[in-house]
Amino acid sequence: MFLYSGEVHPFRLPSPSLWPDVLEKMKAAGFTAVTAYFDWGYASPAPGVYDFSGVRNVDEFLADAAAAGLYVIARPGPYINAEVDGGGFPGWLARMAGTPRTSDPRYLQYGKEWLNHIDPIIARHQLTNGTGSVIATQVENEIYDSDTADGQNYMATGRPNAR
Repeated sequence: MFLYSGEVHPFRLPSPSLWPDVLEKMKAAGFTAVTAYFDWGYASPAPGVYDFSGVRNVDEFLADAAAAGLYVIARPGPYINAEVDGGGFPGWLARMAGTPRTSDPRYLQYGKEWLNHIDPIIARHQLTNGTGSVIATQVENEIYDSDTADGQNYMATGRPNAR
């Protein structure tokens, strides 16, 4: 199958009621997939606090994409770039110990906590489970340099099986 994908950032639309319309228009325009960033900073106003309601409702967005007949490539980061401040990192992360986007265990603790909250939501919508249309999850962001030993270690330890 050839994927013809467009990008939608659900956190940028002011109301979840707009998601079906945008997704249906993508399908009508010939797109077969949608890629979507999920913004950690937008969903986590404080350490250990996660809000997936309203415009942050990832479940609803993924259900809307499936209903529109679009495959989904989920992009939860932890770092998303997406032209958002701080790459989608929560503001509170800057006050915490640890070097972001490295295998520093202090950073990984927070990054894995985010993934432990967002990944189960995405997993509920996997095509392979027959419960949705998510066909892939992008690890990190497209501009990550994994040519260093630490970068390779980060990519090996920072994402798979986040728990």
